[in-house]
Amino acid sequence: MWSSTHGHIANLVADALRLNDGLRARLIEASQAPEEAPDSPTTHHTIERTDFVRAHTVEARSCYLRGEPERAAGNLGYALHFVADALVPSAASAGEEHTRFEQDCADAAERRSHGSDVADAPPPPVDPGEVLDHVCEQVRRTGSKLAPDVAYDTAAQWSTWLTAAVFCPTVDPGAAAQMEQLRTGFRQRLKERRRPLLVEANGQIAQIEADRKKARATVEQHFAADLATCWAKLQVIDGRISEAGLARAGELREGPQRRRSRQELEASVGRTRIWLPLAAAMPPAGAWAGFAIGAAQEPILSLIYAIIGAFIGLIPALLLWVFRLEASALIAQLLDHVLNRRYHRYHHQTEDAWQSALNYFHGLRREMAEAGERLEGDREAALADVAQAHDARRQEVERRVAEALEGIRQDYRQQAELVRAAADQTWYMRPEVAELA
Repeated sequence: MWSSTHGHIANLVADALRLNDGLRARLIEASQAPEEAPDSPTTHHTIERTDFVRAHTVEARSCYLRGEPERAAGNLGYALHFVADALVPSAASAGEEHTRFEQDCADAAERRSHGSDVADAPPPPVDPGEVLDHVCEQVRRTGSKLAPDVAYDTAAQWSTWLTAAVFCPTVDPGAAAQMEQLRTGFRQRLKERRRPLLVEANGQIAQIEADRKKARATVEQHFAADLATCWAKLQVIDGRISEAGLARAGELREGPQRRRSRQELEASVGRTRIWLPLAAAMPPAGAWAGFAIGAAQEPILSLIYAIIGAFIGLIPALLLWVFRLEASALIAQLLDHVLNRRYHRYHHQTEDAWQSALNYFHGLRREMAEAGERLEGDREAALADVAQAHDARRQEVERRVAEALEGIRQDYRQQAELVRAAADQTWYMRPEVAELA
């Protein structure tokens, strides 16, 4: 057949099977391509054409299963070309009859390009592999026995069958229907089994939660009295500390008072400049001490010692002059201890008694607080044990429900795998095993 006739057949097939524009263009282009091959006049009309049809059709299906529809259309176009040429007499043997036959086929293509009952008819409801075997057998056996119109219609019909086989669903419809039926049945079974299981489990969980609430109340009640006693004792201790503090303040107010305050003594020392006579007395005192030391020796030595003593006494006098403010404070402090001796002794005794009582109460408070913390820890541990025990019961209930439902899912997976393994894998992809909801 002429290149245009092959294009007419490919276009007719694309219309019949509603292929998209990309696949249509590729199919038409590929169906015309073998005409340009160097061995076209001989290859197309020999027994080898059957091998070309089968090989290109199988490769086309393989490409389609791999998700390469345009490559599938390219291989299929080659196969359709050889299918159509199988119905045309060989140019080598028929001579002018070959040319006349191709012209008649072209005329038939022109008449049928606007609609063909043969091309629009659906493919036979058989396995795609059987369609390929049937077409290959006809291609192998068919010669130039048909009229041009019939040859054109037959080529269009076989091409439509092969194209429908190549672009049929990627999963065996029978296996897919069986898988869906199996999934529907197990979903219903899962639904029917889940409802009573959940009702029973919810009842058990409700009872577990009620038991948990009672157990928690028992624990709280067990520790409530001891904790209340502990915190009450802490409050009593805090009260006694406050009372002791008030008593200390009262004792300090009612005890001996200062004869003169520290501020008054510092002011008096500052006014009288008591440090001044002390500083003036230090050099003579040093001189007298040096003279006394050297009195038992030569008179000149006594004079020398007196001079040295004077210089030695001058040093603290100068220090006293330099640090006169600090000296005034020190003198005032000494006077305070002398004049307010009873006041300081009473305050020291009172403070010592207060500190002793405070240490005692703090020790009691610390022990009581530690006891309370131990009780709180024991309470939390008991509540945790209650929670753990009831959580374990709840998890066991949930585990039994999950295992029962998973058993149904496992049965479904096993049977679905059997369906998947039995599905035709020469022309189709294996059907996927969808999970149950």
